[in-house]
Amino acid sequence: VREACRPVIVLTTVYYMTAYDLYPPYDKGSPAATRVYNEVIRQLAEANDCLLADVYQAEGGLLDGGTSWVMHPDTVHANDLGHRLIGHRVFEVIATHCSGVASRVTQELERDRAEVEATMAMRRKEQNYDLPTR
Repeated sequence: VREACRPVIVLTTVYYMTAYDLYPPYDKGSPAATRVYNEVIRQLAEANDCLLADVYQAEGGLLDGGTSWVMHPDTVHANDLGHRLIGHRVFEVIATHCSGVASRVTQELERDRAEVEATMAMRRKEQNYDLPTR
């Protein structure tokens, strides 16, 4: 895939949650396990030249006690604000690391603009429609 289209690959950390014990059989997690898991994702991103959007940090997961005000009442999923924080973090990472993409698009636009201007200049030239007389 990388050779075919040079994609921008963004990995995300696991999002912040608080109720690890409420939903068996998925009750094996913990803040410590989440930190380890997120570190492995961070290492994978670095080893594979991928961007990393740390959504756990964006939601305040690194703070003591976390940020429950970004949590849905189910204590596992983000609420509307939490989802916005996640989306903004992903966008921030793409926007701050993809200047090459922006540069390529800008170059393509400039090339296309020059072609259009050249075509328009040719069409604006005075045309001679006088037919030769016999």
